[in-house]
Amino acid sequence: MRIPLNKTLTARVFERVATVDPQYHVYDFGVEHATGGIDSIAAGGSFHSARRAYDSWTSKCQEEEAPAVKAASTKVAAPAQAKAPEPEFADDDEVIDD
Repeated sequence: MRIPLNKTLTARVFERVATVDPQYHVYDFGVEHATGGIDSIAAGGSFHSARRAYDSWTSKCQEEEAPAVKAASTKVAAPAQAKAPEPEFADDDEVIDD
């Protein structure tokens, strides 16, 4: 995210940091200079309880939305009405030019 009125700094908020152990999640907060240098601090942890609460909340939201989706998908569309063919003009029909 660019910092307003400053063309040399970019804010780093919740920038994911790669870790060897997938159990730990580390995030970087700070600023990145136009030259590529970074001034930041990293915070991390396993966040087991927070992740379980989030997963539980999202699964409940998906379950609440699922019946509405199923009900909409069981409707059968009415068959399309055939369009009547347009009459063709014969060679002896009068043509009017504007």
